[in-house]
Amino acid sequence: MICASVSRRLWIPLLTILLSGGLPAWAESVTGQVRIIDGDTFQFETGLKVRIFGIDTLEKNQKCEAKGMCVPCGEESKAVAIKLIGKSQMSCELKGQKTYDREVAICTVDGKDYGETMIASGWALAYRSFLPRKGKGHSYIEAEERAKAAGVGIWGTRFVPPSDWRNHKMRLECER
Repeated sequence: MICASVSRRLWIPLLTILLSGGLPAWAESVTGQVRIIDGDTFQFETGLKVRIFGIDTLEKNQKCEAKGMCVPCGEESKAVAIKLIGKSQMSCELKGQKTYDREVAICTVDGKDYGETMIASGWALAYRSFLPRKGKGHSYIEAEERAKAAGVGIWGTRFVPPSDWRNHKMRLECER
């Protein structure tokens, strides 16, 4: 009798979830080919748009300054993403959050954390305001510190952080 009531209490909610369209977004994962929109945004063949958790890359039209010249670093960030992903499939664990109609996700390519790889290459910043202080956030911050110390990617240039470029319309002199 007790087993039957416990069993019923577990099966009814599970059946309700399954009949209502599946598990919540935070429990979902997706794998497939992607179209690269920019360094931190992708679209799967299904139409699903994904924003990579914990990183911020320069915007498509954003420039940085290197050796006195204005350089299209936003385009370079996208080019690095294209090179990293190539023809590989991207696997993403959706976090159940949305930003600007994009699902936020932690993604891997060939078993490597895409966000951490972009940060380590110097073409993404650790998005500290969204990162936990331990675990994934800590490894992203460490990767950024190593890239900055090595002067790789955007760390070898002058640039406006992407969030300031977007939100505060800050620009380098060469972008005006």
